[in-house]
Amino acid sequence: MSGTKLGGQRAAKTNKKIHGEDFYARIGQKGGRNGHTGGFASDVVGKDGLTGRERAKRAGQIGGLVSRRGTALRDEEGNAITKEGKKYAYPKNVKRPRKCPTEVPTPEHGKKESIRLWQRLFSGAKHA
Repeated sequence: MSGTKLGGQRAAKTNKKIHGEDFYARIGQKGGRNGHTGGFASDVVGKDGLTGRERAKRAGQIGGLVSRRGTALRDEEGNAITKEGKKYAYPKNVKRPRKCPTEVPTPEHGKKESIRLWQRLFSGAKHA
């Protein structure tokens, strides 16, 4: 029954019986003592000038910005195309997304914002 919830419960019961009730607490302490980085919950300022929480936040930001899929390929009319330049054929069970408008109004408040974000926010609205 290895790999099942019941098997894990039985293994935990056996470990506690053989090694004592505080078995998991002791092995957790060993791992904590062996750590030298302070962890993401650390309030100690590191060599980079960041605390653990700030470093975790920055690492998450960087990871979230990285795309593994690359940019979408589109023709002049906004239709999806393949790498070879052919029109992309969507599978029959997939709903085809709406085309992005070619002319999009820019934000009036002067901040530089991503045009893609602007398009997503107002994709249903009619553009002048």
